[in-house]
Amino acid sequence: MSLLNIEAFQLERVLDFDPSFLESDPDSHQHDTSVVSCSAKFEGELNVHKLQEWVSTLVQDLGANLYRCVAHRS
Repeated sequence: MSLLNIEAFQLERVLDFDPSFLESDPDSHQHDTSVVSCSAKFEGELNVHKLQEWVSTLVQDLGANLYRCVAHRS
C-alpha cells in the first residue's frame, strides 16, 4: 500500500543535470543534515483509516518539506 508515492526521484533525470552523481568520491559527497528519515512498524491490527487521516494531515501541514512517504505491507 502506498500512502504517498510521487516518484519524484528519477536517476536518469539527475544524471542529465549531474553526470557525476554516481561517482564515489567520499570527499565530495555531503549529506544535508537538515534531511532526516523515520520509519514505523506496526504489530497486530492497524486502523488504516486513522493512519490515512494522519498522513493526509501531515501532507497538508508539512507537504512542502516532505520528499517521500511510502508504506509497505509485509
